[in-house]
Amino acid sequence: MTHPAQPANGPTSAPRNLRHDARCRDIVNHALAMQQGATTLCALEYLKAHGISAAVIERVLLEPQRRRSLLEH
Repeated sequence: MTHPAQPANGPTSAPRNLRHDARCRDIVNHALAMQQGATTLCALEYLKAHGISAAVIERVLLEPQRRRSLLEH
């Protein structure tokens, strides 16, 4: 089983640049709002508590230039 934030490899899998998991998207968006309104540590703990992978956490919190557009969902 693959993690929701990591698409399966294969001809029928969604392209990597498209969001395919609304729950994960919503959790990440909430964490980004927390990061802006509180601290990165709060956002980090929230993401960890909701089972978001370390790779996704690192990308969204520490590399804003690599975040997906809010329009990609």
